[in-house]
Amino acid sequence: MIDDAVNIRGIKRAAVDNAGIVPPPPCAPSTGKRIAIIGGGPSGLSAAYYLQLMGHQTTVFEKRSKLGGMLLYGIPSYRLPRERLQEDVDAILKTGVEVKTDTAVGSEPGQVSMDLLRREYDAVYISIGAHTQIRRWELRGRMPRASSRLWKCSERSDADGCLISQERESVSSAAATWPWT
Repeated sequence: MIDDAVNIRGIKRAAVDNAGIVPPPPCAPSTGKRIAIIGGGPSGLSAAYYLQLMGHQTTVFEKRSKLGGMLLYGIPSYRLPRERLQEDVDAILKTGVEVKTDTAVGSEPGQVSMDLLRREYDAVYISIGAHTQIRRWELRGRMPRASSRLWKCSERSDADGCLISQERESVSSAAATWPWT
């Protein structure tokens, strides 16, 4: 063991596997503020959790049927067990976060409009990940460009990993390399 590298990932995995379920702390008294969160991936769920703990009522709008984002669709289950991920999602939901899955936000028929969210909520947090077909919602700033091919592969496949390749872009759910420009 002397002069060998420490397996940090293995140590973290052992800690997660053996930690059990940690109950969330109590939420602060309600502020009366409502916050819409678009996207049920790591960023959206983290924001919902901490905003809920601060006393704000949060609602997560997720266009897919399950929460988790790239943690669910992009990381194979042998790296991040689905049961453990679901335990974390359940802990977030126990704080009182409201969730609307299979609910897209946009301007197409059947989607929830940004105008509606602006009217009904005190704030809107956008955490939609990085996709190529992002419509502008009269927002300031630049949105990153990326591909949603990994989502499509993960939805079609029961395998723990997949490889998609097109021209210079190649994505593997085991080790992703990505042009984020």
